[in-house]
Amino acid sequence: MSSSGDSSGKLLSGTDLAKMMFWKPPPPLFPYIEGGGERGAMWKPPPPLFPYIEGGGERGAMWKPLPPLFPYIEGGGERGAMWKPLPLFPYIEGYGQRGAMWKPPPPLFPYIEGYGQRGAMWKPPPPLFPYIEGGGERGAMWKPPPPLFPYIEGGGERGAMWKPLPPLFPYIEGGGERGAMWKPLPPLFPYIEGGGERGAMWKPLPPLFPYIEGGGERGAMWKPLPPLFPYIEGGGERGAMWKPLPPLFPYIEGGGERGAMWKPLPPLFPYIEGGGERGAMWKPPPPLFPYIEGGGERGAMWKPPPPLFPYIEGGGERGAMWKPPPPLFPYIEGGGERGAMWKPPPPLFPYIEGGGERGAMWKLPPPLFPYIEGGGERGAMWKPPPPLFPYIEGGGERGAMEIRESLSRDVAELREKLPGLKPGLAIVQVGGREDSNVYIRMKTKAATDIGIEAHHLKLPRTITEAELLLKIRKLNEDPSIHGIIVQMPLDSDNTINSHLVTDTVSPDKDVDGLNTVNEGRVAVGDLEGFVPCTPNGVMELIKRSGVEIAGSNAVVLGRSKIVGTPASELLKWHHATVTICHSKTKNLSQLTAQADILVVAIGRAEMVKGSWIKPGAIVIDCGINSIPDETKKSGQRLVGDVAFEEAKKVASYITPVPGGVGPMTVAMLMKNTVLSAQRQARKLINPQWGLRLLPLNLKSPVPSDIQIARSQEPKDIVLVAEEVGLYPNEVNQYGHKKAKISLSVLKRLQHQKNGKYVVVAGITPTPLGEGKSTTTIGLVQALAAHRNKNAFACVRQPSQGPTFGIKGGAAGGGYSQVIPMEEFNLHLTGDIHAVTASNNLLAAQLDARMFHEATQGDESLYNRLVPKVKGKRTFSKIQLRRLYKLGISKTDPESLTPEERKSFARLDIDPNTITWTRVVDTNDRFLRKVLVGLSPTEKGHTRETGFCMSVASEIMAILALATDLTDMKERLGNMVVGLSKAGVPVTADDLGATGAMAILMKDAIEPTMMQTLEGTPVMVHAGPFANIAHGASSVVADRITLKLVGPQGYVVTEAGFGSDIGMEKFFNIKCRGSGLVPNAVVLVSSVRALKMHGGGPTVTPGIPLNKVYVEENLELLQKGLPNLQKHISNGVKYGIPVVVAVNTFATDSPAELDLVRQVSRESGAFDAVICNHWALGGAGAMDLADAVVAACNKPSSFRFLYDLDVSLYEKIKIIATEMYGAGNVELNDKVKQLIEQYTKLGYDKMPLCMAKTSLSLTGDPALKGAPSGFTLPITDIFVSVGARFVVPVVGEISKMPGLGTRPSIYDMDLDTETGEIEGLF
Repeated sequence: MSSSGDSSGKLLSGTDLAKMMFWKPPPPLFPYIEGGGERGAMWKPPPPLFPYIEGGGERGAMWKPLPPLFPYIEGGGERGAMWKPLPLFPYIEGYGQRGAMWKPPPPLFPYIEGYGQRGAMWKPPPPLFPYIEGGGERGAMWKPPPPLFPYIEGGGERGAMWKPLPPLFPYIEGGGERGAMWKPLPPLFPYIEGGGERGAMWKPLPPLFPYIEGGGERGAMWKPLPPLFPYIEGGGERGAMWKPLPPLFPYIEGGGERGAMWKPLPPLFPYIEGGGERGAMWKPPPPLFPYIEGGGERGAMWKPPPPLFPYIEGGGERGAMWKPPPPLFPYIEGGGERGAMWKPPPPLFPYIEGGGERGAMWKLPPPLFPYIEGGGERGAMWKPPPPLFPYIEGGGERGAMEIRESLSRDVAELREKLPGLKPGLAIVQVGGREDSNVYIRMKTKAATDIGIEAHHLKLPRTITEAELLLKIRKLNEDPSIHGIIVQMPLDSDNTINSHLVTDTVSPDKDVDGLNTVNEGRVAVGDLEGFVPCTPNGVMELIKRSGVEIAGSNAVVLGRSKIVGTPASELLKWHHATVTICHSKTKNLSQLTAQADILVVAIGRAEMVKGSWIKPGAIVIDCGINSIPDETKKSGQRLVGDVAFEEAKKVASYITPVPGGVGPMTVAMLMKNTVLSAQRQARKLINPQWGLRLLPLNLKSPVPSDIQIARSQEPKDIVLVAEEVGLYPNEVNQYGHKKAKISLSVLKRLQHQKNGKYVVVAGITPTPLGEGKSTTTIGLVQALAAHRNKNAFACVRQPSQGPTFGIKGGAAGGGYSQVIPMEEFNLHLTGDIHAVTASNNLLAAQLDARMFHEATQGDESLYNRLVPKVKGKRTFSKIQLRRLYKLGISKTDPESLTPEERKSFARLDIDPNTITWTRVVDTNDRFLRKVLVGLSPTEKGHTRETGFCMSVASEIMAILALATDLTDMKERLGNMVVGLSKAGVPVTADDLGATGAMAILMKDAIEPTMMQTLEGTPVMVHAGPFANIAHGASSVVADRITLKLVGPQGYVVTEAGFGSDIGMEKFFNIKCRGSGLVPNAVVLVSSVRALKMHGGGPTVTPGIPLNKVYVEENLELLQKGLPNLQKHISNGVKYGIPVVVAVNTFATDSPAELDLVRQVSRESGAFDAVICNHWALGGAGAMDLADAVVAACNKPSSFRFLYDLDVSLYEKIKIIATEMYGAGNVELNDKVKQLIEQYTKLGYDKMPLCMAKTSLSLTGDPALKGAPSGFTLPITDIFVSVGARFVVPVVGEISKMPGLGTRPSIYDMDLDTETGEIEGLF
């Protein structure tokens, strides 16, 4: 702190700078009133040092007998002179002996800190408070009535004083024995020494006035008015007094719960008859302590004169009183933070609710700061909040502290909104320089105090540049890290380009502001990025000085990229006229002498002299240099680039070194880190994407799907990922147009609320097609591109079987497609191939295990399963699980008995029960039934088996239903391949295949992201058929996208085929397993398809449509509408709104479309909308998008169709009657037997996955429309334990389609010149 007189420059630190600007000129005595007006207004007219003494008076007269308390004010010598020898309050700055200072004359308050002889000071006779002019004899003053605190200063022996009446609180030193006083009854406040445990007493509710610890003589204090506790005055036993009336505080002496007592009376002070709310009680003018019945004026209450705060002098330990956390005046109901208490413009001590004039408050005279006398250390009192006068204690860092306090509140607010988000700062250090260690500890502490999680990454000196850059890139990709700083200089044995290092830090996490991108932004006036910390701190200090920056002449001495250059740019963008100087500048001293604002960052100790500085200038010293100093223990001391002792006599404000720019730099670093976290939080709370849309070049007539797809150049998938809020480490590119998305997104967004969940289903499919996939894509394009909603489409990956068979592609159609369609329809990212490999690995292991068991004895089989490696046998993890399943707790392979070895080694599979088949992703009719094991090497161990489509594999269903990698692995291990001859299920885990399959599937669990023709995002994942599996895309894709779109966004996913199959399974299997709740159903239909259900002629591919399909035919349409009505009814049964989307064709008449809409609404649909997204893209589905948004805003009452606890037969019957319209269900003997077996095994608690034709509501694909009352035959049943559903089979369902006479392959070709694929639709 400055020690010179008025003429010297003020010490400008990050601490006291905040207030210097407020109090100019002259600075007030107590600048702690934040935002308050001029001092004159507060202290007028003319204000004595302590204006709380009514009538004022000249200070000189008052203070002549003793040196002034604060002599640096109004005429009292120089402050520096006073404080240099010894401070008045040595407990503030912690130096000097008070005794030496105060012995001639004795101290004003000798009872503090034990100094001076008390008797000598007060004889003969000292005034009670000698700072009151005229004093008076203490004896005379206190005799009528007895003093409030008779045990203080000069008043005889305490024992003698207290004998006439025992003290209210006998626990005060010297007052009679407490035991004698309190023996008849337990103490009123048993938390005081000797009386019960406080914790026990205070648990129900704290006492009314717990803040009086060390109180004083209550009887004397309360005599002018009836006492608060009338059981004291007038004697009598307390018990007797309280018997006729319930106690004020019933929680004392056996009283019931306070809640019960207070219910019939008003709150806080119910002993005032007719009470009412506290607010009313305290209104103007409120007495200081209105707890006295009948109120009354304060003067009456307090005469003659008790101190305002009698609990201070001599009463208890203050530290105990204020803990934790101590507000400034905790006796005020509701406490509150200091910041809130002092805001503009509060009275000096605004702890009195309802305000009041200061004069009235301070009459008869309380000390200005009663919290000092007798109570603990001031530091303890003020932490937190920060000290009242931080600029007194050692200079302090108030400016930086205020910023940190503000940041602490920001972090708390952030975490309240997003509990899982904590700002993270990574500090990268190479080597172990001690100066760097000091700085890092300082930064880490500041971060911790604010609530930032600091990660110190300390790297060895031997690290190479490439290794360091790799570490930084990993931090760039870590979503828990919001700020990265690299501590300079790099203490490395290897050459490392520090500029390359700072540029490797992501500009979005470069909280040091040293990346070229952020530096460039500052250079062009874009201050939205991260501004370098030291220059930013410099600007903060200048602003807090109160100087007008705009128009000022600013000189920056130094041009480093870290301080000088960015500081000059910031001053320029704040409209100062800036001159940049450096060590080569000529006439340097003349230039600096013209500066209103001088920023020095030259790196030379005390280079800038006082003569270089313009009188009254603001000087910001950014330098820190070490110079020799024999007086210091270290032999050195730190100085800045400015000769401080000279400069402070000239400058109006100057920052010290250390303690000036440094703390503010750290504060700015923390500010940038919190800012980075806030930016991430804003994206989470309101994740508005801002997609860069791709315009459509619409043509009529509409070209082929492949022509449209090829005419649109997709965005780079990395750009799409960035637009939807994905981080680089969450995106694994497969080329430039598609990417796998990591499941780590779910952990990062675990606290994000889900968006709206919409499922698209259809009516019963026809060869004419209702356009379900096209509608899914068109709807998302409308929501995202035309209604500015965050919207994701989630679709299945198409199988190559249909692609090369009859369908030709499944990317949507027209101007509502996923692109690139060739990549979408073919291998994509290899998930189906992974399913194929995993499935066939298990099939191979199954046959191999059966072969080895059949050709080896027990001991030989065991020895091969658990071979000796280097003379020692060890069970693998999966073998230990097998032992646990068998109930064998041994882990040493040598310790198993022969019977245990046999049980472990032999699965003893019954070939007749095997349900596991091999798969291939091709329509191959000749693989439906095959004989395996015909080679002579298999020694005659043949069996009949078959192949299924890869998408029909249970592993595909598991991929679609698993919630994460762990869940998928568990499900894979639980898959049942058959039964043992003893009827025990044999699992993939028993075969030892779980881990190997999980390895093959580890990448497949991640969904693939692509885009639509209009550049909106699509997630593609899994491809289970809906007629033989559950027919929906993956749970993980839905979960990820629901988080990415945010609570105001939309995820549109597709359920295969009609509502009777895909939608039913979507709800009862997928939603039940995932816990996700849908908000709306979109039911897709078309006039053409409905005409076919009305009895229209059969449609044959390649032959022109019958005229009934291209001309108006209301009668035929009317006959087909029951199919639509049945599907609407199916959706409504689940308790969510159904929106009908009518895909229109050019041949549809207005009357036909109106009829469909009318019947849909009459049948319970929320709305029915005509769509033309096939021809117009998202623009053709805007009405549909609006209807979906409205439907999703309707409260959902989603419910499942059946309960899992009902029997398998009951579940089959419920689905058949409610979804299909059947009248009865027929089970053959085989199905009945299997149901009984599954029930014994516990599989009856699983949901059902009905395998049924998609072409009819019945089991007969030829029956169109909406038949009812039919009998549904269940011809087979099997269980998919890993997928966790039971599959009843209706009629004949093939899991392996075949190629037709003319499959789609005839139209497909590859242009070898261009590499383009031809023939995909």
